[in-house]
Amino acid sequence: MLENNIKYIIITPAYNEADYIEQTIEGVLAQSVLPYKWVIVDDGSTDDTAKIIQQYAEKHKWIRYIYRTRESGQSYYRSNVYAIMAGYEQVKKTDYDFLAILDADISLPKDYYERIFDRFSRDEKLGVASGVYQDLVNGRLRKVLNDRRSTPKAIQIFRKECFEQIGGYVPLKYGGEDTCSCIMARMKGWKSWSFPELTVVHNKPVGTGHAGNMLKIRFRHGLNEYGLATHPLFMIVKSLRRCIKERPFISGGLARIAGFLYGYCLREKRSIPDDMVRFIRKEQMRRLLNLNRIPKENRENTVMNAKTIKICLAASSGGHLSQLLRLADTWKGYEVVYVTTTDVMQNKFSKYGKVYIVGECNRQHPLMLMAVLLKSAKVIVTEKPDVVISTGAAAGCMLCFLGKLLGAKVIWIDSITNVERISLSGRMVRYIADLFLVQWSELAERYKNVEYVGAII
Repeated sequence: MLENNIKYIIITPAYNEADYIEQTIEGVLAQSVLPYKWVIVDDGSTDDTAKIIQQYAEKHKWIRYIYRTRESGQSYYRSNVYAIMAGYEQVKKTDYDFLAILDADISLPKDYYERIFDRFSRDEKLGVASGVYQDLVNGRLRKVLNDRRSTPKAIQIFRKECFEQIGGYVPLKYGGEDTCSCIMARMKGWKSWSFPELTVVHNKPVGTGHAGNMLKIRFRHGLNEYGLATHPLFMIVKSLRRCIKERPFISGGLARIAGFLYGYCLREKRSIPDDMVRFIRKEQMRRLLNLNRIPKENRENTVMNAKTIKICLAASSGGHLSQLLRLADTWKGYEVVYVTTTDVMQNKFSKYGKVYIVGECNRQHPLMLMAVLLKSAKVIVTEKPDVVISTGAAAGCMLCFLGKLLGAKVIWIDSITNVERISLSGRMVRYIADLFLVQWSELAERYKNVEYVGAII
């Protein structure tokens, strides 16, 4: 359980948020761990935002209302950062453990901060963390793409030492100050991480507020990437991926590239120093060369919540499946989907969760390979697993790659029968796997990014 003596401060910038801020305030008041202080900075609102905040501040002495005069001609994103830093000036000499930033259009689950602080307690190098948010669109929640090491400013939490070391946010004309803060934290040796099992609701989705329509927003995202000195090759790969994973499909990714190129044409001076530019591009090229795999030393050390994580267990019938089943106790309590190649074991699996049969295939029969690939793609798109675990062979390999494309973590356990060399499927998956396990210590010595922790059999 989380210790009750944790002291945290929330800073909320608010600009014309009368339609949403009451939900945000009620969400904080309902938290299982209440903040020590909450500073809400009115960034020049012209609606009833001030009235609503002041009503709550009168009832709760730990809520403080501050008005900031909005500077004419200043971009929304820069003004937002100045509002946050104005709030920070009011509390920076206060004794606290964590600093939380919370937008005024967010609805929080009652245990959001308690669960975040639990993650911090498990990893002393975790400097900045958050959950993820889903957009509320026409009464339905829509998932928002998010990098594992990028924490959205709307729900960011900093360890006090981390925030002080990076000096707070850098005001950027086109936004991206949250990404910038995570990068600065990593430059200082901290870890940054967003936890997908901690979900909040964004009541004012991107495209319905101050930023305009979606294509303009994606274009601005491209300008943002230019301002953050994103490597051109990384930008192309990222934008092409977003073409198929982010609305508006195709056109949104192309708008990102257009904005990025427009930034180069403008040649506006960047707000970040040269050493940060070098750090960003080195990180990005490393991600490209490692197929987006995060180095072990930079991963978070915490354990995900079993109740919210879906696991896809994939193995061909026979020895591959037998080895996977020997680990069955490992994923007790998780939501599990089984994928195998024949229906022999379907009845046995059905009482534990969904079972999919994708069929057998091998290199000698390309049509069979294509059929299995299509069936595997349907499984991944339908189930959207958070983790794919496989012992092989070909079908497991396909599911790992497909899962990775949709953001799942991949764990590969190479068969114990592979004594002198990793399997062909394993050699392919090794470059994208978040964790690659072998059952012979000699193989771990021979191959990079491979670990040996013992044998299943």
